[in-house]
Amino acid sequence: MKIVDTFLFSEPHEKDLLLVKFNLEKDVVNEWVILENAYTLQGDYKGLYAKEVIEGDSRFSEFKDRITIISKNELLHPNNNVEDANFEREKWQRGLMYDYVTSNYGEGDWVIIGDADESVDFSDVDRRNFVLNALNHGPNYPIIRIGHIRYWYDFDNRCFIPNFKVHFVRAGALKTHPELVRARNMQGPTFRAENPAAFEYSYCFNSSEEVFRKKCTYAHTHFDMESVLTGLECNHWPRTKARFDSGLDPGNKVGDFEYDFFEKVELTPQNSPKYVRDNFDWLATNVVNPDYKENRKQKYGI
Repeated sequence: MKIVDTFLFSEPHEKDLLLVKFNLEKDVVNEWVILENAYTLQGDYKGLYAKEVIEGDSRFSEFKDRITIISKNELLHPNNNVEDANFEREKWQRGLMYDYVTSNYGEGDWVIIGDADESVDFSDVDRRNFVLNALNHGPNYPIIRIGHIRYWYDFDNRCFIPNFKVHFVRAGALKTHPELVRARNMQGPTFRAENPAAFEYSYCFNSSEEVFRKKCTYAHTHFDMESVLTGLECNHWPRTKARFDSGLDPGNKVGDFEYDFFEKVELTPQNSPKYVRDNFDWLATNVVNPDYKENRKQKYGI
């Protein structure tokens, strides 16, 4: 059984997330396939960066022979920046791996369909054995999902949004069902949702400008810098008046959900990978205002 991790990549500020991914997965993953396009998911030109990032930093040297970069320079749905079009662009970009993966991987192999900020912790023996057992002996489904813990803005800033998973697709099923490139929108059995074996580091960038840039390049729209700054000041999931008024998320205002607010936590072997704990001094973004609890109380009364 081989495992290939395929994921979207956007711009150089995601470099540290790549290092986390490669170091957590290097003991098991046979190959990483980076999928990038010169245009953002919102249809704006940005350029291509993956090759520059990998070849320009010696910390990637040990992984280079297992990295394949598939890059395109294509604008889909020009002058159309609504979420339906943006998600069509995302589906197309994920599909860039299809010919390569189905030509190089067979019936018993597995394909991870994810993002740069999602990593399966194969560096931990217990987590590694659990995932491999699920892949080897689990139900014969075309898709399985592995639960993960999510951090937001920083590598010790815990997000409690539920029900996030990393998706594995059987390579054999992918050959006959190309629609599985969008497995993230499809159902399958979930393993270890309560004691996750994977981690997601959402918006863990070194400045508010980089966090905002992510908002400008992914599929969702109607976000502004003010909402990002408020989110960092109060340590919460960003919401904007523009998004609320658009009707995309009616009633979806800060404080509507119990998981809107994030909290700094002590990293332990139970809630984090060893690589992150050992390298936290340089990984830490420190973009969240340390007085976020007081700021939150003043702004929201919470």
